[in-house]
Amino acid sequence: MAIVKLKKREELKILFAVRMPEIVSELYKEIKNKKIANSKLKEILNIKKDRVINIIELVDSFENIFSVLVIYDNILTEKELLKYDLEIESINFRILDLNFNGKIEMEKIIESVKG
Repeated sequence: MAIVKLKKREELKILFAVRMPEIVSELYKEIKNKKIANSKLKEILNIKKDRVINIIELVDSFENIFSVLVIYDNILTEKELLKYDLEIESINFRILDLNFNGKIEMEKIIESVKG
């Protein structure tokens, strides 16, 4: 008789979000393959390959639509991530406004936020 050990699925924990420049948001919308788009975003922003991220659209108090990159604390493989729903029901996390004119070291920002 075999013993099966079940691993409890960890909860996804949002650390913060980053407001994306409009041009980046528009480019992201045009890219059909979101896997490639996310991979490129991670590479450009120096985010760990398996860190969970998500792009969502929000509306501010002036009814302007903008996109944010949601950064999670979780590190998951692509296969593990399939088990999760990345839908966000309420905005109860910080949204940072970063300067995209220079190099961004997102993992350093993550460490300082977790700090």
